[in-house]
Amino acid sequence: MTIREGKEFDVIVAGAGCAGFCAAVQAGRGGMNTALFEHFAMPGGTLTVLGSNSIDQFCNPHRPAGDRQVIAGIGWEFVRELERRGFAEIPDMDAPYRVHWQYGVKVNPIAAAQCMDDFLLEAGVRLFYRQGVVAVETTDTPSGIRMDAVIVSTKDGLVRHRARFFIDCTGDGDLCAWAGGEYEIGESLQPGTIRLYPSGSTASSALARADQIWQEQVVQSPALSNMLCSGRFEDFLRAGGDNTNHVCGLNTADSENRTVVEIQSRRDQVRLLSALREGGAPVTVLASAPESAARESRRILGDVYMTGEDYLARRVYEDAVCYTYWFIDIHRENQPSEIIYLHDGKTPTVPLGAMRPRGFTNVYTAGRCVSSDRSANSAIRVKASCMAMGQAAGAAVVLASDADTRSVDMNALRACLSAQGAIVPE
Repeated sequence: MTIREGKEFDVIVAGAGCAGFCAAVQAGRGGMNTALFEHFAMPGGTLTVLGSNSIDQFCNPHRPAGDRQVIAGIGWEFVRELERRGFAEIPDMDAPYRVHWQYGVKVNPIAAAQCMDDFLLEAGVRLFYRQGVVAVETTDTPSGIRMDAVIVSTKDGLVRHRARFFIDCTGDGDLCAWAGGEYEIGESLQPGTIRLYPSGSTASSALARADQIWQEQVVQSPALSNMLCSGRFEDFLRAGGDNTNHVCGLNTADSENRTVVEIQSRRDQVRLLSALREGGAPVTVLASAPESAARESRRILGDVYMTGEDYLARRVYEDAVCYTYWFIDIHRENQPSEIIYLHDGKTPTVPLGAMRPRGFTNVYTAGRCVSSDRSANSAIRVKASCMAMGQAAGAAVVLASDADTRSVDMNALRACLSAQGAIVPE
């Protein structure tokens, strides 16, 4: 098979979700010749393409008023710019909201993707949309595995691009896994979610009839209950179809599994539509996201392994590079989620070592695939935390020398992040 030679870069970032976006912008602003590869046609990942348009969470609401923000930097700069353009709703962080999601920043997905384009291009990042990485090439060295190149699928065939450093922001840790990196993945994974876009009113009395029809179907097929977690169409409509269902059995690191699960998801969506129609409710679903969004898959093992116990203890690691704020949030099939809230003003951190895969010399991870156990991962996977991790990885490659990710001076790294507006743990 012919593989054409492409370009050479200082940094290749794989995956343009929230983590990859910030990693690429930070590296580009740091003067690195940076390339960003993404298999979708736009940046943003779960935020944009998959339609989960709330960025959680930039603040710790249990800190004193006026001092609640714990994540800023490029992610915060982005949402402020999006707000200026009229396409983001930033909540008052000092307000005593009743539920956690009210602190999330709600964005328009289309405008968010376009704003991300602007940030990336202004940082000098070379963009490769609809060009997903399909393989990696490596060399074994006395210091460990050196990643040399990625193989990318394009309309002109396969292309090889080389770089000094790589940042794996694929969510599933594809680059590291393909290169032989160590990882964990559970036999049972958290359900995913597929974003639906309903149109209609919650005032119709026919919704009650639709609810009844739906529950009758659930009795016959209990697994169907996951497509409408609350069991009520009124809740589904009030939420605009966002985060209202579970897609169970989803393993986004297994292509055969994903095919089977996505087919079943579409069947369940049509059954949901049929219940609305049979109930006479004036409601329809205009569209759905093109695929289900995952909460859990591979976790690439790094020099530091974050645990749920450390997270709940709000451990400040020696090499902490950013804060993270969310609760232990493990979704389950056909039963309530495992929730452990953080009720004091202390804030967990993420160490650079958790983003440095074991056995590699020139690779970082950022986002959902960083080194952590299931409990810690359920908390750090949210978008604002992924943005903070991505920015930290982008800054680290700027400072690393001789293609060695372990050569970074932590004081210099924290200063670099602070200069870009990030909030760095003390």
